[in-house]
Amino acid sequence: MEQPQIKGGETYAEYETRRDSLEGSAGSYEGYGCTQDCSGHDAGYRWAEDNDLTDPDDCGGKSWSFEEGCRSFAEERQEAEAEDDSEQ
Repeated sequence: MEQPQIKGGETYAEYETRRDSLEGSAGSYEGYGCTQDCSGHDAGYRWAEDNDLTDPDDCGGKSWSFEEGCRSFAEERQEAEAEDDSEQ
């Protein structure tokens, strides 16, 4: 059995539980709740934008919030490309 990935000392499930326990009090970023000030999400989003990512599976990083920000940019790009394809 594969071990769960750990970032910032916690698995994604642990991060998600901690984030969800805040009930949005720390804000949200592109549909993802934040645990502090959303700066990790913003950094991940900007990194993905700077690197022109289109595949959420290409996202990584040292924190779950960075990865969520990256994924949100890549998911937006995929949706935009699918929309463009359907209009042609």
